[in-house]
Amino acid sequence: MQTADFFYELPAELIAQHPPARRDASRLLVLNRATGLTKHGQFTSLPDYMQAGDVLILNNSRVIPARLRGLNQQTGGAFEMLLIEEIGTNDWWALVRPGKRARLETRIKMQDLNGQVTDICATVTGVNSEGHRRLSFAGTGDIHTELERLGEIPLPPYIDRDHPAQPGEDRLRYQTVYARPPGSVAAPTCWNKSASKG
Repeated sequence: MQTADFFYELPAELIAQHPPARRDASRLLVLNRATGLTKHGQFTSLPDYMQAGDVLILNNSRVIPARLRGLNQQTGGAFEMLLIEEIGTNDWWALVRPGKRARLETRIKMQDLNGQVTDICATVTGVNSEGHRRLSFAGTGDIHTELERLGEIPLPPYIDRDHPAQPGEDRLRYQTVYARPPGSVAAPTCWNKSASKG
């Protein structure tokens, strides 16, 4: 099985940009595996489809505000970083845009959610075969403790926001009610890249 098996076309106008007012009003798509027929419903009807012996898998991973923004200490050029794998305290692999400008030893001054430069700095200390940058953070004992004031929730690319710093709604609702730390750098999602806006 490959992730491509789950790709499908979804018109942009059908993608909800905000969650429903009530969590239990979320929609539910039910597939009858025997007939191949689908049915639309609401999440509250999920128990009606469960039978003895069924397994329900819950994702209890809390999404952390892992999207960071910063400025090249030397040139002032802007960077966007998405933390993807923690190696150790203040040491992460990250997706960095623009990657070509994030050369080894580049120092990036972190910005807070208001765009103000902080005393926290990241230095590019490595590049792997996938183009990810290894970032070493300084100016804090643990970058985890600073993410609430620096980081944005990394929404999927098909969710549009006018301003990069999401409102509290996203921080609260882009989680399950049973999510527990430590968490993920993104919620599990599948989308067709060719159908996205970029």
